[in-house]
Amino acid sequence: MVLASGFAMTLPSFLKHLRVLETSGLIHTAKSGRVRTCTLDRARMAVAVDWLADQRTQWEERTDRLEAFLLDTATPLAPALDDPALGQPIPDSKETP
Repeated sequence: MVLASGFAMTLPSFLKHLRVLETSGLIHTAKSGRVRTCTLDRARMAVAVDWLADQRTQWEERTDRLEAFLLDTATPLAPALDDPALGQPIPDSKETP
């Protein structure tokens, strides 16, 4: 299959993907003998592309807001260098003073 030759997958897997595209109406296929011709439905693809662009914009806005929130509320993970407790061993609960 000429169309499948550009993809690193087995032919049955490729045909499965084509069936999904055909079921969703994004492509139409016609078989003539041993040759199957695929045609892209540009109008349906445009709808999908527009929807994906909207989703991308929404998720970029959400992740930007999350980043801003995390930067505003972030606390340092490492203790301050002038902390007197630094370098002090953690007392062993088994030891008695």
